[in-house]
Amino acid sequence: MQRLFQRVGGAAAFAILTAMVLTGAPQTAGAPEKKVKDQGEYDISNQAFKDINDKNWKQALTDIDTWKQKYPESDWKDDREFYYLQALLSTQQFDKAVQFGAQLMDKDLGSMFKSNQGNILAIYYMATASAASLIGHNATPEQLAIGDKAAHKLLDFAGTYFVPANMPAGQTAAQFAQTRSQMEAVAKGFLFQEAVQPGVDAMAKKDCPAAEATYTKALGDYPGDAWVAFSLAGAYNCEEKPFQALFEFARAAAVDPSVKGTRNPTQYAAFVKKTYVTLHGTDEGYDQLLQQAKAATLPPADFKIKTKEELDADSAAAFAKDHPELAVWKGLKDGLTSQGDAFFQNMKGAELPPLIGILTDAKPACRSKTLTVYVPLPENTAKTPEITIKLETALTGKPDLTSGSTIKFVGVGDSFTASPFMLTLTAEKDKIQDLKVTPCVVAPGKKKK
Repeated sequence: MQRLFQRVGGAAAFAILTAMVLTGAPQTAGAPEKKVKDQGEYDISNQAFKDINDKNWKQALTDIDTWKQKYPESDWKDDREFYYLQALLSTQQFDKAVQFGAQLMDKDLGSMFKSNQGNILAIYYMATASAASLIGHNATPEQLAIGDKAAHKLLDFAGTYFVPANMPAGQTAAQFAQTRSQMEAVAKGFLFQEAVQPGVDAMAKKDCPAAEATYTKALGDYPGDAWVAFSLAGAYNCEEKPFQALFEFARAAAVDPSVKGTRNPTQYAAFVKKTYVTLHGTDEGYDQLLQQAKAATLPPADFKIKTKEELDADSAAAFAKDHPELAVWKGLKDGLTSQGDAFFQNMKGAELPPLIGILTDAKPACRSKTLTVYVPLPENTAKTPEITIKLETALTGKPDLTSGSTIKFVGVGDSFTASPFMLTLTAEKDKIQDLKVTPCVVAPGKKKK
């Protein structure tokens, strides 16, 4: 998974702090001067500070440990605790930094750093940054709890610390404000990652319900976050809930089609629309879906999009209701087209339901015994004849082929050819309705028999 907040660790972590809390931070007037006990403490403390100034953090850890062992009650004991945490973070010993940060947070930091409140801010920051670096790497519940505590303390303390009186000499108001924004971003980033990481882990294990539960809760806490909506859509997909997934995909597209900078906005918007069209059959209603998804974090309990198959079925049902004979023929033709003679054998010798057709040919022209019709289905634009009707007894006159009128008939399955497609039925002439017949005209010079 792409991390959604900047990982701050090692030397880079302290770049944010250096200009503010470690150099030039306001000191309380009249603070007592710190002194070493003897030459021995001077030597070892001097070496520790040299390590810190040279950013030789690994050696600084060793020298500070020695200093603490030999001079546990030093005037510098609070400062070296601060630098020890800095060294742990800078050497990327995040697990140790989290534990040590927790120990410091349990102390009276206000009294420890009365002369430099910036150190308190930095401790909260370092504990947060260390815990953030452990998320996604088997962080323990205890480590996450420490990070959570540190992040909240950092956000709370930043609100009181970042005032003009605490701005370091040489910094501009814009730089001071930027430092605050960077620190708060780390705190908020940790809290966000803490909220969503269980979902990431659950998806990796294919535990789809757990992922859904995590992302649903996270979306309640971060309703404007498109990445959470996108991830919830993935969990829904994992659970084979396509309609809910589509809703959350649409929400992400409506809120932020870049999905928090993880997607190409144009391509993602096209993907969501294509998904909708694939499911629904057309883009009708898509804009309304975007509006609905933007207005609500979660899909309604009964949320559903009519699928293309359902719409086709509705259309077929409406067609069958309005045109029952045509619907019967469509079903018969589909069966004959897909299954051929095997389907016809079930029809052979059986009287079929009423059908309709338009007469195209009659043989012979007078007293016809064979009629040919095409069925006026919408797709038969070429008016291709598809049914031949063999009459048991000849007509008494001449069928009208010019009127284009529709006849209704009931026939019995007789034969079938697939190519060219033709179904032949036998029928009694009294089972043909609406057939217009005119008297046969006797040619001049011939006697009517």
